[in-house]
Amino acid sequence: MTARLRWVMVFVIFFDCANTLMGQRAEFWRHPETMNEHNHLIHWIAAHGLWLLIPFLLLFPVAAFVFVSVAPTRLTLAGIFAFILCDYHGGATWLEGHWGLGCAGFIVYGILLAAVIVLTGFPREKEAGDAA
Repeated sequence: MTARLRWVMVFVIFFDCANTLMGQRAEFWRHPETMNEHNHLIHWIAAHGLWLLIPFLLLFPVAAFVFVSVAPTRLTLAGIFAFILCDYHGGATWLEGHWGLGCAGFIVYGILLAAVIVLTGFPREKEAGDAA
């Protein structure tokens, strides 16, 4: 179950990171300290320059993936869902505010993500029996 959910987690993290970069004003690329970001850690990192932000945004999903790959099962599940929920919120706020989808952005993204979690994390009875 957790093996496939790890990839869902990575997708959600990348979706948030991609929106974070695509949603910036043009001046951000010359002056990273002007970043439009509500996460104080990411804003602080960006304020120190793209040389720190870009590697962080690339390495963060890798570190999360490694963490949930080596942790005990319960901690793995807690980690996967913590990363999914936090980065879902980040991506959904970009959909809601910056891209102008309003509350529908939260709802549609949430429904799609819930469907993907169920389909990947909880296989059908036949699939679960075949894997055993």
